[in-house]
Amino acid sequence: MRFCLLVFLAGCGVTVTEPAPIGQSKDGIISFYDGDGRGACGYDPTNDDFTAIYTGGWASSAACGTCIEVTGPKGVVVVRVVDHCPDCENDHLDLRRSSYAKIANIPDGRATVKWKTVTCPTAGNVQVQVKDGSNPFWLAIQPRNFRRPVVKVEGQKGGAWVTLSRTDYNYFLAESGLGEGPIALKLTADDGTVVEGSLPAVVAGAVVTLNAQF
Repeated sequence: MRFCLLVFLAGCGVTVTEPAPIGQSKDGIISFYDGDGRGACGYDPTNDDFTAIYTGGWASSAACGTCIEVTGPKGVVVVRVVDHCPDCENDHLDLRRSSYAKIANIPDGRATVKWKTVTCPTAGNVQVQVKDGSNPFWLAIQPRNFRRPVVKVEGQKGGAWVTLSRTDYNYFLAESGLGEGPIALKLTADDGTVVEGSLPAVVAGAVVTLNAQF
């Protein structure tokens, strides 16, 4: 979790809501910060364009990994949500400094923009990362490299599908575990598209590529 770098801090009243549906346009504000892509979403450092998002848009980590097209005074950039900005007001995005510089002037500190959630320009198939500490009796997995937001994760245990619960630290959790593996997985996107795959074994920290992309 991080705090927004602002030149002027306006009133920060926020309302917890679901992330904006793909294609829905919003009027908003951008600022910038110095970061490497690590944050409340639990992702690795990256050279890509990214942003932190206000509390309502964060939606208890449901926005993690989604992509946002931002149109500013100087142009357009697509950023991926990697962090929560608790000090940001509604519809406020706090971009990576280099991402901000593509569409607005750094000396201004902040700018008025239009933004909308879009399908991510992602190559390759959906991946899942197994959280440190996972074992056959407690399993947390994090979807990665997806084009559309993942809203549901299921795993098979004893021949039955078990729905994992989303945590506010951006993992889907099976509190009683799903066994040693292999474990059949089923991920559902916001539009109902399903990607299936298998976790060969429960190896903490492992990243597994599934069979398809949304």
